[in-house]
Amino acid sequence: MRAALLLLILALSAWPASAQQSALRGPVTPGPAKEAAAPLPALLAPLAPPSAADAERCRLNCASGYYVCLSTEAAEDCAPNWMQCRSGCDAAARRRSATTGSERS
Repeated sequence: MRAALLLLILALSAWPASAQQSALRGPVTPGPAKEAAAPLPALLAPLAPPSAADAERCRLNCASGYYVCLSTEAAEDCAPNWMQCRSGCDAAARRRSATTGSERS
């Protein structure tokens, strides 16, 4: 699973530069003004706290960022940033478990 995620990240980062437009192809004129959309109602707070899968997803995001960082020229900055990211995931997981009263000893 991790290898597939890594391959996906590498494939997306290797997108050809020729696929991106470098300049506008003509004058841009403003289109007709659109009506303002009605504001969305406020989102309700979740009834249940986030699951442990969220903590695992957070760690996976840290790891994928770490692997991408290692491929750059600033590889020496990767480990501290990865540790800070992991610490943030662990702290968030501890806060969630403390609010639900299911903190492990």
